[in-house]
Amino acid sequence: DLLHVIAMAIHPYPSEQPLRATVGELEGKESEIWSATKRLMSSLVPHNFHVNYRHRLLLVQLVADHLVVPAYHKEQAAIDAPLFEGALPHLRASLYAFGM
Repeated sequence: DLLHVIAMAIHPYPSEQPLRATVGELEGKESEIWSATKRLMSSLVPHNFHVNYRHRLLLVQLVADHLVVPAYHKEQAAIDAPLFEGALPHLRASLYAFGM
C-alpha cells in the first residue's frame, strides 16, 4: 500500500506506456489486483496530495536509493501478487510519467 501512495505522490497521471507487455499479461490472467490498481491509477485521490516538484523529486530519489524488491518465486505467486501485479507496475508507470 505504501508503494501505491508513493506512486500517486510521484505522478498523479501515471503512464501505461512502460506497462504494455505487463498489462496484456495481467489482463489475460484477469487479475483482481491489477483491476484494483487500474482503478487506483485513474482515481482523483492523488490530486489531494499537496506536493510540489521538489517533493516528487525527493520521493524518486528515495525510491532509487532505498527500494529493495524481493525475488519473484512462481510458487508464491498468490502471496506476491499485490506487489508484483499491483504496486510495482503502478510505481513503474508513475516513475515513467515523472521522467517525461
